[in-house]
Amino acid sequence: QRWMMLCARRLLLAISVSSSLVSCGVRASSQALFNSPHSNTIASTHSQERAAHTFTAMDIKYAPIVIAPKGAHKHSLIVLHGLGDTGDGWASVFEDMPFEGVKTICPTAAHMPVTLNGGYRMPSWFDLYSLDKSEKQDDEGILRATKDVQRLMDVESEAVGSENVFVGGFSQGGALALISGLSYGKKIGGVIALSTWLPNSHGLFGQHRNAINNDTPIFMAHGTADNVLAFQLGKGSSDALIQMGYNVDFHSYRMAHSSCPEELRDLFGWLQKKMKK
Repeated sequence: QRWMMLCARRLLLAISVSSSLVSCGVRASSQALFNSPHSNTIASTHSQERAAHTFTAMDIKYAPIVIAPKGAHKHSLIVLHGLGDTGDGWASVFEDMPFEGVKTICPTAAHMPVTLNGGYRMPSWFDLYSLDKSEKQDDEGILRATKDVQRLMDVESEAVGSENVFVGGFSQGGALALISGLSYGKKIGGVIALSTWLPNSHGLFGQHRNAINNDTPIFMAHGTADNVLAFQLGKGSSDALIQMGYNVDFHSYRMAHSSCPEELRDLFGWLQKKMKK
């Protein structure tokens, strides 16, 4: 039922995106959906704690939601939400991973004006001007958010070793995960990029990619019916990474800008396999 709620939130948003030009991965169309009973039951049904680290790039600070590992802490997974969402929605997905030893951290981005959305303020990792790769992008904001994520990666690396740290995200969060993970100065376990794109592969990413993670495994997935971020944008990003020599495992699914049971099954299987190495 949780994946169904997740899909419903994203599909409702996709409808609002088409009519109002709010774009790039908002997974809910109203604050009421963010505060749904589905989200509120998490804290009472699973052991969670509020981490001390906060994201301070903008004017609102949030402590990440942390799902404690089942059993001994062996791996850490950082999950970054899409534009307009919060960490709560993804916490409900990753608390159901069918294996032990994984601490999951779900930060929430600070509120900021988003140019693509007419300056409306919402949780966002960086500003968005356009989804056209030929247009300018918020390089300063992306790098600032990358440093925030990498500070969180530093904390987890000290706890379990950098090669046991994974970073992933959905939509805007997936774009940030790609840059944060593949520019990190220590070898990490893997990167997850769902329904997303690689921002400016020959510019910002090309300048900051770190060779130490050239062979880091990457799980990418995209819906063939995505009406927010076109399938070809995700597939093209995967192809660009492969051309640069990265180890990308790309999956496509018959879905919109969302998730599905098959995607989560494949993702959890991929994670379990990589975490056993």
